[in-house]
Amino acid sequence: MRKNVDFVFITLVYRNFEDLYDLCNSLKRNVVSSYEVVVVDSFYDEKTSAKISECSKKLECHYLCTKNKGYGHGNNCGIDYAQDMFAYKYIFICNPDTILKSKLSYNMLEENDMCIAPQIIARKGKKQNPYWVCENKLSEYLTYKGYKKNNKFLLYAGIGINKIIRELFNIYIKCSRKSKIPIYACHGSFFAMSEKFIKESKFKYDEQMFLFYEEAYLAKKIKDYDSKIYYYKNIIVDHKEDGSMDLANIEEYSHLRDSFILYYERYKK
Repeated sequence: MRKNVDFVFITLVYRNFEDLYDLCNSLKRNVVSSYEVVVVDSFYDEKTSAKISECSKKLECHYLCTKNKGYGHGNNCGIDYAQDMFAYKYIFICNPDTILKSKLSYNMLEENDMCIAPQIIARKGKKQNPYWVCENKLSEYLTYKGYKKNNKFLLYAGIGINKIIRELFNIYIKCSRKSKIPIYACHGSFFAMSEKFIKESKFKYDEQMFLFYEEAYLAKKIKDYDSKIYYYKNIIVDHKEDGSMDLANIEEYSHLRDSFILYYERYKK
């Protein structure tokens, strides 16, 4: 029989597990609804997995180990595990280097919200949500052409359009009395999906995208479901940005390029 909980937090770990202590302690301090944590170990070696397993046990988290096939594969495994083990209301996907800074309760959320994005503050004070305020076909097209043709002018133009829109949005939201606003895409380091959305849409990440632009993929799936992502400015998360990118020794640009080209050609053309 599946355990009834309000939230399941899934965190994908590649080698750098020390941040789990800060994340899990922040959940203990601030989550006032029932919840469980699932640690997904993206396998590096036996020694590292033993440490992650031990850490998970100390923190009273569920632990599973999977092959290192990227963000999509690891979180798909975590979602499958949560579906099997829990009767939940929301699944939160969260990086281990995030810290929940505000109180979080199921009663704060509106029942029909399929996807929830908090205010995410990076270590230098940058606000990482919204990822994209609105769907912008011109911006996506310019970004695609920039990557495809290796043209930095087109690439920066596409990315720059969204940055300008985000800054204007953040000025508006700072002055607005609204605590919840619809957006098109949310940052992938900390967000929630409802059980209804996951089950009815049969949501799965495209694992061929490996590590980047999962935000764009999720936004497309939410739109296809005829729903929206909602930005909750009173739910606050710090993002330390000291995760596994350096440890993975990834040549970031090539993966960014390949992931966006795959996303655009498969889902937007």
